[in-house]
Amino acid sequence: MLTTVTCQFCQKKFQIFPYLAAKNARPYCSHKCYCLHKQTDEYIRQRFWEKVIIAKPEDCWLWQGARRQQYGQEYGRFLYQAKIHLAHRISYLFTYGPFLDDDCVLHKCDTPPCVNPTHLFLGTRNDNNIDKAKKGRARKVLIPQQAKEIFTLKGKYSLSKTAAMFNVHFMTISDIWHGRIWSWVTNDENAL
Repeated sequence: MLTTVTCQFCQKKFQIFPYLAAKNARPYCSHKCYCLHKQTDEYIRQRFWEKVIIAKPEDCWLWQGARRQQYGQEYGRFLYQAKIHLAHRISYLFTYGPFLDDDCVLHKCDTPPCVNPTHLFLGTRNDNNIDKAKKGRARKVLIPQQAKEIFTLKGKYSLSKTAAMFNVHFMTISDIWHGRIWSWVTNDENAL
């Protein structure tokens, strides 16, 4: 004996076994309807906000989904339209609407995993650089003498220790040691 149920996506009637209907185990009439439902804006938004700890409106709403270290900070990641995006950019998109790819979404709170739309604002790359400088996160610019000194420390200290000594990212140290940057100052014959 089969039970008639309605597809949650296309509203078409279809038949399934009663035990499946009781558990709502087959809410879609076909795999196609299941896949189309997963592409709806409503479903994507629901999936996004399920990964957020929503606190008071004035507090940070922390992203609990995938994160990745980027620029020395841990930013949330979210798959949207078959591409991985920064979670705070998606939060801004869902709340305020589309913006240009070149635009930056900045944090008022300076908390990278925060996706609270009231803590986000739109700016240019220049605005982002100014904001980072005001908050003390601007990248350190090395002078040639420092690059030479870093090169001489190769093999004496670890990447992370040398990076801490000069207040730069460890990849900057690696790039100097391997001749990818500053090779004209270090006179590295093994430069790439």
